[in-house]
Amino acid sequence: MHERMIYRNSERDTWKLAHWDEYLAECNFNVPSDLDDPKIRDNQHELEVSMKEALDLLEDNV
Repeated sequence: MHERMIYRNSERDTWKLAHWDEYLAECNFNVPSDLDDPKIRDNQHELEVSMKEALDLLEDNV
């Protein structure tokens, strides 16, 4: 993450890089509960429809 921020060279990361330990202490690296719930299944069809819509939009704007 640190290397990616350095490479990205974004102004929004200036404080984070200068205060790295403080920034990390504030980060939440826990898996979101809805992603960790075995009762929630991935919806492959919904993903495929969404990806097709996104691709169509991209192709229309080329």
